[in-house]
Amino acid sequence: MAQMGGRKLGELMNTDEIVGGDQIIHDIIETGWELGLPRDAHFPMIDALGGLFSSLNPLQMAGVALGMVGSKLFHWPGANALPLSIFTRQLRRQSYVDLNAYLVALGITADHETYGPEIITKLDHGMRLMISSHVFLTMPQLMPILLQAIRKSRYKDAIGMCTDDMWPDDLATIHGMAGVIRLMVKHGISPVDAIRFATLNNAQRLALAGIPEAAFLGALSPGLAADIALVSEPLRHMHIDMVIHGGKIVAEHGKLTAQLPKPKVVATAMDTVKVPPVRAKTFAIRVPEGKGKDHARVRVLSLPKPPALPFPNMEEANIPITDGRLNVQGYTMIAVFNRYGDLKSTPVIGLIRKYDLTDGALASTLAHDSHNLIVLGTEVEDMVIAVNTVIDMKGGMAAVSKTKVLATLPFPVGGLMTTGSVQEIAPQASAFREAIGTLGLDPKSPILPFGVFSLPVGPGAKVTDQGIWDPVEKKLVPLFV
Repeated sequence: MAQMGGRKLGELMNTDEIVGGDQIIHDIIETGWELGLPRDAHFPMIDALGGLFSSLNPLQMAGVALGMVGSKLFHWPGANALPLSIFTRQLRRQSYVDLNAYLVALGITADHETYGPEIITKLDHGMRLMISSHVFLTMPQLMPILLQAIRKSRYKDAIGMCTDDMWPDDLATIHGMAGVIRLMVKHGISPVDAIRFATLNNAQRLALAGIPEAAFLGALSPGLAADIALVSEPLRHMHIDMVIHGGKIVAEHGKLTAQLPKPKVVATAMDTVKVPPVRAKTFAIRVPEGKGKDHARVRVLSLPKPPALPFPNMEEANIPITDGRLNVQGYTMIAVFNRYGDLKSTPVIGLIRKYDLTDGALASTLAHDSHNLIVLGTEVEDMVIAVNTVIDMKGGMAAVSKTKVLATLPFPVGGLMTTGSVQEIAPQASAFREAIGTLGLDPKSPILPFGVFSLPVGPGAKVTDQGIWDPVEKKLVPLFV
């Protein structure tokens, strides 16, 4: 695929606009059809999953608990057959008008955001899937049900595999697609099926979706072009002894033997953070005239407690006023700067109630999907240092506590990439994870806080560079009620 180049339209996750007939997104999809681009899906079935447990009667609940607990206690994946069967019956009783409309708009597509029993519904409706590294790294509670569904599936041709948001230090230790194959096998998937998902099925899906050259990939057969991995026994360990690419040996015994081409970076890609340095007053929230004297009524974001999924609710709170400004002590602030120079340089500021961030600040230009410059913090001084550190690096991530920079990850290329190798960036990534762990955040997914609170096409309330998104009213609303 490297020789072919990459071209696709992905990932189309603003499902409400697609299903609702929004003209802009439909023009984008139509262009994808006309150009023959694969159209990648992202259809989280939040509503269906959210009502799944509440629809169960006591006997069904007992069966689900028995199967899930039994599989964990006795290390027997087959015990998940009972909860999967119960979930499948409940899911098949529902209507999926939105999913049908979404699939009509996209045509042949593949969804990489499938975590649990909804895999059955998507396969029933003809959707192809890519099992993502997310399943193993961030969604362990739903993974056993998903893998049980894969083992029992009659539609294995429709299942592919991918990596997604795999952190550099994980990439250096787990090893990309080969690592995901190992994880699949470790959790009970046949090694032959896992390899097929990662190779032949992926290639066939791309060939059907608009890249005809992919029909020549994915299998060892006369007339096909294949990269070859020679694997020592047993196959389940996926121990790769040699890699052949383009007819040449490029890796042997775990070491690269070919010279990688040097990255070519255009000058404009090194100057994408068009935000002036910030000061403490940047984050002061002045109370508009008429919004209160002692207290002001404002909108705040709040995460539901686990095991609910981390999608923020929009709530209201009365916050004290000091010297004409909101006294936000006890809240986490989030500020979103448009970093492309198209809008005003002042950020949109939101407030988060009872969040895990207990200290300091975290800033990043890696923040799906707009990848604006975003900072979350409990202390304004730390937020200032974090933002200015990222600006100085021309993009990246910074963690700060008590005015001290704990760790940085420079991403000067487009604010998203490094010019160094994985081996060079991996130790920095590991140190950054450790740093945010000391701030109270989950080190498994350092970019999750930015997606949770600022990705408007994701479920829940969000803070964007254009305002605060109300998911119920489906419009931008001001901070002050």
